[in-house]
Amino acid sequence: MGCISGAVLISLVIVLQNWLFRQGINDVIFNTILQVLTPFGIYMITEEGLHASGVIAVVVAGILFHFFGGVTDYSQPELTLVSEKTWDIIIYMLNGIVFVILGIELPIATKEIIHNDNINTFHAVWISFVAWLILLVIRVVWIYLYQVLGTAITHGKNSMSPLKAALIAGLSGVRGAVTMAGVLSIPTVIDGGARFPSRSLALFVAAFVIIISLIVATITLPLVSKNKAPLITRGSNTDGSDGEDEDLEADSQTDSNYITEEQARIYIMKLAINSIEENRRTENQQAAFDLILDYQFLIRRLELKENNLRDMNKIIADEMALRRVAINGEFEALDKLRDDNEISEDAYLISLDQLQKMINV
Repeated sequence: MGCISGAVLISLVIVLQNWLFRQGINDVIFNTILQVLTPFGIYMITEEGLHASGVIAVVVAGILFHFFGGVTDYSQPELTLVSEKTWDIIIYMLNGIVFVILGIELPIATKEIIHNDNINTFHAVWISFVAWLILLVIRVVWIYLYQVLGTAITHGKNSMSPLKAALIAGLSGVRGAVTMAGVLSIPTVIDGGARFPSRSLALFVAAFVIIISLIVATITLPLVSKNKAPLITRGSNTDGSDGEDEDLEADSQTDSNYITEEQARIYIMKLAINSIEENRRTENQQAAFDLILDYQFLIRRLELKENNLRDMNKIIADEMALRRVAINGEFEALDKLRDDNEISEDAYLISLDQLQKMINV
């Protein structure tokens, strides 16, 4: 019932959002608020009105909205940006609230574990370690298979071995908000009024899994991800020379595998321009052109900074030639406007003077 409720309600929301967009109601703030309130509304309607699982309804609604979202997501890049940042803030706040509750509940659960004669404290710690190890194995195996199958399908090559990449990703996969939210959702008492059995143990294990993952990641990640490329130190050669040439050659070989920071930023900005072009529509083309112009200006500055003097002179010369072509086009257009009597003589002379000043600059 929860699945059906989530699918029906999110379909109604998508239809409503598309209808509002076609009516010209495409305000970014309104659509962002609608996206934020939608999951809460679906949860409340499903839980209170239909007495079904609101969590399942929201999950189903989120999946369907991801694949069949409204047209506003594709025609308004600014909506995508604002909504993503808004959700980032909400998720950050919810994560903080969960761990604040953890800080309140964990001392109580730990005290109950220590004073409970039926539960051995060291046995509870051992259960936590085994649970963390199982999660680590699942993560590593899953990521390893994903890497191997993905590389086989695309026939690509990874700079890092799949096993090492999977191990690093598995160790760095420190997550706790969803786990703690699930554990904290366990009721404190059952229908008869008695305490929920082993709730303290579940809370203790979940908290210690998070703590273990944090500690292990902090210790092992620098060791696993460390590059162990051989270095040629000065004076290590056997021919009696100081080895400076070998040092420079080794450094150049090491550095040649990487692009510079400026090249990386240029590459990212060009991808951003391509993304803006893909999402440009008639309704948002002015904003898209403005963003593209800003990116092109930044790319231009980075390219001038990245290239050497000879390349810079060539780029500047090419730009000046193109500017002269553009200004000549403006002169021709201005003369045509005057010949067709579409502008006054005074306007023609003012515009002509401005173009002359641009040539002299």
